[in-house]
Amino acid sequence: MNTYKISSRVPIAVSGNLRPIPSYLIRDVEEDKESPHERLVFHVNTGDYFGVVNTVLGFCEEEVMDSIKENSAQKAAILEGIRTIRKDLDYLDANYRIVPKEKV
Repeated sequence: MNTYKISSRVPIAVSGNLRPIPSYLIRDVEEDKESPHERLVFHVNTGDYFGVVNTVLGFCEEEVMDSIKENSAQKAAILEGIRTIRKDLDYLDANYRIVPKEKV
């Protein structure tokens, strides 16, 4: 059984075979690049970081729905956590943008 954290308050124990969601959708693989954050910074600079992360969480949501067949309290809690975070990302995307901190 694996333990996944949906948020800092909700650790969830999951039995089953969840596939990892590839992080290359958001950031570069560290071994392949001198600057592993190049793609991450690209998404921030183009203003679509929140949307990209939301899309990746959508993949996670689909994986949970496909991998945990039974309708259990565990599955409901995981999906509720993902959906709450996705709604928060929609709000952030509609109302905020990320700007770099000023270097001191």
